[in-house]
Amino acid sequence: MIDNAPLPSDWSVLQALVAHVQPPPGQSLGTFLLLRSHQLFYRSVSPSEQTQTPLSVNPKVLLKDTAMECDKTINDKIWKEGLLPPPSSPLLPFLCSLSSLPDSLLSDPSLSALQLLRILFGLNQHWFCLFEDHPNLPTTFDPILPANVFTSAKLSSKVTRQLSDFISVAAQQFPHWTKELVNFVPFAFPFSLRRSYLCLVCLGRDRAVYNFVRQSESDQRESAGSAEPSGRVAHRIERRKVEVQRDALVQSTLKAVNANLGDRALLEVSFSGEAGSGFGPTLEFYTVISREFQKADLAMWYGKETTKEEDADGTSTEYIRCPFGLFPRALLPSSAPSPSLLLHFRLLGRLLAQSLSDSRLFDLPLSPVLLLFLSSPSPFPCVSTSAHLSLLHQLDPHLFTSLHNLSLTSEEDFLHLETSFTLPGEESFELLQGGGCKQVTKHNVKQFIQLVSFWLLSGGVSAQFHALRSGFSHLLDPSLLCIFVPAELDELFCGCGSSQSSQKNWNPIAIAQAIKPDHGYTHDSPQIKWLVSQLSSFDREQQRNFVQFVTGSPRLPVGGFSALSPPLTVARKSSADDSELPSAMTCLNYLKLPPYSSFEVQSSRVLLAISHNKCFFLS
Repeated sequence: MIDNAPLPSDWSVLQALVAHVQPPPGQSLGTFLLLRSHQLFYRSVSPSEQTQTPLSVNPKVLLKDTAMECDKTINDKIWKEGLLPPPSSPLLPFLCSLSSLPDSLLSDPSLSALQLLRILFGLNQHWFCLFEDHPNLPTTFDPILPANVFTSAKLSSKVTRQLSDFISVAAQQFPHWTKELVNFVPFAFPFSLRRSYLCLVCLGRDRAVYNFVRQSESDQRESAGSAEPSGRVAHRIERRKVEVQRDALVQSTLKAVNANLGDRALLEVSFSGEAGSGFGPTLEFYTVISREFQKADLAMWYGKETTKEEDADGTSTEYIRCPFGLFPRALLPSSAPSPSLLLHFRLLGRLLAQSLSDSRLFDLPLSPVLLLFLSSPSPFPCVSTSAHLSLLHQLDPHLFTSLHNLSLTSEEDFLHLETSFTLPGEESFELLQGGGCKQVTKHNVKQFIQLVSFWLLSGGVSAQFHALRSGFSHLLDPSLLCIFVPAELDELFCGCGSSQSSQKNWNPIAIAQAIKPDHGYTHDSPQIKWLVSQLSSFDREQQRNFVQFVTGSPRLPVGGFSALSPPLTVARKSSADDSELPSAMTCLNYLKLPPYSSFEVQSSRVLLAISHNKCFFLS
């Protein structure tokens, strides 16, 4: 206690002092805290005051179970009657009532300007909702203006100043307007600032300090134009070591997660029977578990395209291939989801939260619609037809084009189509009771399109999304993600993957600045210059192989090579034999490169080494 006021048990001493101690006029808070003595009192807590909630009774999960019951009632009614309830416009959240805002924001003189900005941004994103009654469907749903038009340099500068104050970060005490502003108009801030806000404000004090130190070191290296470390002692956070089995990865992972369900410690994974632990094997774990989730026999994902790959033991495994990203496969209206299916989605949600909290990367091509639903406060409202179609356009452009062409079909041509009320491509999936016997005509084509969109995007996937959000909420609140758009969430969960970021991160200047030569190499060494030249010429598959060989994950974090921590180090290997292969220590992002005699020899040796990146054979 301080001044007879009880303090939360998870607060640090610094948090308590910043929250309850006020410096005298004219004296800074830092000086006052360091030059004065402060008294804190402790007393034992009685059993009646201990209100720890068992992990098996998660209030968020109970709320989601209730929501699932509501979804099932709506789905049953739509299945029997084929009529959707009155839709709501996605523009409504941008026209929020003043009663939902905090008092401090209501009294702010800038409120009217911020509200106008929100409305303009909403219209820019969802302009097509204004043409709901138009007979023809839109051909595009792209925003009218790029998002950076709405970025405010002055507001960003003010929030950046707050996030740069170490005492505020360490004490987790920020001005109330900081959180209110970022959540009310997130589009006014660049992605890099909102990502810093997430890492420094939303993930707890220990990770905030840890991320603050890492970010400071990264900024120093970037300003200095080199990869040399600052020498500052990094803040250590609690770590939890778990062991998993490669041949039973999902089952052993589920067992480890259940044993540490609500544990916020940093997760370190090792593989049973294999040497190596720590950072590198943990990144590899997220890579291989990502591959497990893509197995076609799990029947988790939308789409029928598959690819066969041969595993290390010679067995052939089929994986789902989704050109436009992974999205849950819609279930038949008359069927219930299997416990195994929901368990996999719940595990995926829990691991997504863990990876975000620990700054680890998944290797999953997630659909932007999935990421939108994961971050949305209410992922399954009965939205307007145009809003559903805009999501369908992102999920499956080919299906959207087919439906768009169907809406333009003349009444006479419908007589020759013989299209029934079933999901396109799946005749066994009836969109309403008896849909296999009901023909699509010019008069009911709009209802057909609405039902296709509903079952694919809402009714057929609601149980899977509730399970996904339930797993995520065991560690983090999904509402923390609402300040990001789907493309940004993809970078947070899966790192740099787009072609634009590849061009930026893999150019020779960026690579040379990120590399830290060591143990006999300098930036002027021919082997370092050859490596930079070779890396900048890699295709996408070679880039993935090299990054996995050096770091354990096939994807770079947001920011590319310069964001690696520890920095990418290239050391001279003692052997001078041209037949020697490079090796790596993934825990340290450390590449051991022999002093090859020519560019051609080094290039062939590096390509051979990175093609064997499935385990720690070359460490």
